[in-house]
Amino acid sequence: MTQEQKQQCKQIFEHYGEEKQLDKLLEESEELIEATMKYQEDKSEANLNHLAEEMADVEIMLRQIKAVVGDKVDEFIQYKLTRQLKR
Repeated sequence: MTQEQKQQCKQIFEHYGEEKQLDKLLEESEELIEATMKYQEDKSEANLNHLAEEMADVEIMLRQIKAVVGDKVDEFIQYKLTRQLKR
């Protein structure tokens, strides 16, 4: 993610506020689950595109939140990657 994108994510997150953006993350996550299940049933191009779009929506929400609490997220990512490699 570019520095400009990080700033945009932080600006959007701060504009709407934590509560609304956490609610939006839940909504987008539910839509991603539905799109994933639909794609598992029928691997059509339309379903793949819908899955990709919902993944983008969730990724945007995660980036917004990460722009505010990024250090903690990075710490957990490193911990979980290291743990998985040891398995």
